Amino acid sequence: MARTRFPPKKRLPRDQQDRYHDNWKRFGWRKKLLLMTYKDKEIYKKVLERQLFLPKDPMRWTEIHVMTWVRDISVLFQFNVDLNLFVMNGKGICLMSLEGFRYRSPVGGALLYNDLQHKLLANIMTS
Repeated sequence: MARTRFPPKKRLPRDQQDRYHDNWKRFGWRKKLLLMTYKDKEIYKKVLERQLFLPKDPMRWTEIHVMTWVRDISVLFQFNVDLNLFVMNGKGICLMSLEGFRYRSPVGGALLYNDLQHKLLANIMTS
């Protein structure tokens, strides 16, 4: 049986590759900062300043801390979220699974879950 030869894949020009391929894993937040406008950078600074006032341990967050964190992440990554679904303290949000986050916010649930896991891990590493 003869081997079927497929035509070689066409390579896109360099400027179009960024449009079609997800390079966020490689460049992360640096690329996002480069693409931001002045207004976006001001919002980003305010969000980071508010994040400094959150307790380092997410288990000690109050309802206000949780809602502030959810609102800040949604503003930062530009997705809509219903804050009434996140009325809980830090222990409640730390016990939530990825499916719980996705149920409450289908668009940004994974981002919220990953950010919370990152904060929990950072708290464990520093204590």
